[in-house]
Amino acid sequence: MSIVARRLLRATRSPDAPAMTGVLVPAQSSGYIGNSGRGQYLWYPIDHPNPVPDSLGSGVKDVYARVLWREIESTQRGVYNWAPLDQYRTLAAARGGRFGFRIMPFHQGIAQSLPDDVIALASTRWIDIDGLSHALPDWNDQAYIDRWQEIMQAAAARYNDDPYCYSVDVGAYGNWGEGHNWPYEDQYPGPNGQTEATVATLQQYIRIAADAFTNTWVYYNPFQAKQDDTYSGRISAEVMQYALDYSDMIAPRTDAFGGGNVQWTTNDIMSTAQAAAAANSVPLNNQPFGRWRIAPVTAEWPGTISPGGNDGSFAEGVQQVGDWHISLVSNANYFDDDNGYTSYSPSEQAAFDSVMIQAGFTYRVTHATCSWTNSRLTAAVTWTNTGVSPTYDVWQVQYQLRDVNDTVIATIQSPLDLRNIRTSDDSLVDTVDIMAASPLTGTETLHTRVIDPSGTLEPMLLGFGTRASDGAHRIGQLSDNTPLPG
Repeated sequence: MSIVARRLLRATRSPDAPAMTGVLVPAQSSGYIGNSGRGQYLWYPIDHPNPVPDSLGSGVKDVYARVLWREIESTQRGVYNWAPLDQYRTLAAARGGRFGFRIMPFHQGIAQSLPDDVIALASTRWIDIDGLSHALPDWNDQAYIDRWQEIMQAAAARYNDDPYCYSVDVGAYGNWGEGHNWPYEDQYPGPNGQTEATVATLQQYIRIAADAFTNTWVYYNPFQAKQDDTYSGRISAEVMQYALDYSDMIAPRTDAFGGGNVQWTTNDIMSTAQAAAAANSVPLNNQPFGRWRIAPVTAEWPGTISPGGNDGSFAEGVQQVGDWHISLVSNANYFDDDNGYTSYSPSEQAAFDSVMIQAGFTYRVTHATCSWTNSRLTAAVTWTNTGVSPTYDVWQVQYQLRDVNDTVIATIQSPLDLRNIRTSDDSLVDTVDIMAASPLTGTETLHTRVIDPSGTLEPMLLGFGTRASDGAHRIGQLSDNTPLPG
């Protein structure tokens, strides 16, 4: 059922003037439609950035990075160096996007990820991984947790109200801050009884992130402990549900997207959590598989998809992006010098591109039915979304009338909220009345422009019509009478 959003402007109509009509059907665009908050995001690891495949080009807007806690706070407690994160903010802004980040308390292969005073805690120990000694905190030690809260609150003071900051990961725990202790699970229990993070500890980490970042999406990756441990999977599902219930700003982050032998531990965890949520009549928006309705789900590919290999595939991602209604997918783990995009077969490249095209939103006007008398135009504009999830930002939809010289002669704002068009199942008809200063001749063209009211982002790139320099997309000429699609 269509929802009709109507904005009426005063008009003077001659009773003798016949109404003229037209059906406007804009040409639809194909390929990747790049906007912030959808599709591919550039993941900048510590050592090198991954390039964007030529098939996606400059349309990739957003940037994600992980930095060591020690990079921000090292020798002096409370003295912060934000340059490692600020550089990614700058990169994202230059691309017309936003950035997300994770602060990592541990990184396999790097001896010291922690500040000096956290290393000096009595509960911190040194463990050997592949011949390198690493400083490993006691995840359940309240002294460690308190220090983690300090760094998250400091980061929030800098970035929570920054319009260019899109997301932050809960982090706090495990290798790469990813929520697991692979490949050093055998270090538990520790010599002083240290254990992997308890349910209570994981819940505390979630509260720390969500309480600090109230205006920023908070991602929780529901890994936990040994990946083959049934008990671990159960408590991870319990904590995932706790996170979704705690704050509407928390969304899942799914690792190993695309399957393979790792086949996201999160897949089993989220399925377990979903079954429990449904059985307990948890509100749909708080169910793991329903969270996409109010918050953007993000993902990363695993590192196992090799050209022509059978350990996961981009084709599996094509299925999963729709099943999970994923908004953002990283390019990390791929396309470095040893594993370039062109080393994959054409079908594998096409599957990768398909995931990025489907992820998130692509808004389109399919047609507009127009009627005009004298200076007044009434247009019923049909909008749809060919992506798998909506935008989660507030956008302002505008309509323009332009004369034969492409000069804007009338503009109105619509109350249409694109967040309500979650998928193509939610297509809407936006009915608007526009008044021009002079009688309309039918040679005028109708355009729409979707702008960010905050001015942070450029006008939204839509999936149809030619785009003017101000970001408006052409719907058609009033006198057009094109057969409706379908």
